[in-house]
Amino acid sequence: MIREDIRGNVTIEFIAISVFLLIPICYIAISALTVAQAFLTITSAARTGARVFVTQENDAVASQRSKQIAREQLRIGQLKSEDFSISFTCTENPCLKPNGYVTATIKGNQWIVMPLLKPIKVPLTASQTIEVDAIR
Repeated sequence: MIREDIRGNVTIEFIAISVFLLIPICYIAISALTVAQAFLTITSAARTGARVFVTQENDAVASQRSKQIAREQLRIGQLKSEDFSISFTCTENPCLKPNGYVTATIKGNQWIVMPLLKPIKVPLTASQTIEVDAIR
């Protein structure tokens, strides 16, 4: 025979289990979104850096200005630019030779902090290749 006074227990148990599972799922989702946001930011910074590089008048100015712009993009995306390395590689020498290619690469780590766990380091890399204009 079923007692009438325990009918509400199933609802309370369901709510307790749902809350117990919902909190870790929310933390995992927020962490995944943080990594995605960081990846999109460094991808945008690499693209902008490569575009700025190919529009400059010489290699020295191009490298300096492109790194400065890429670091500004990282800062706007709320990432510490000191945690990321920015490099440029060229297919031609000098880099800004017409019809050559310039590749901007940004590497770094994004740290994920979750309660009751050690911080997790997620390595991120983004690169963008752009052709130098034939008409310079």
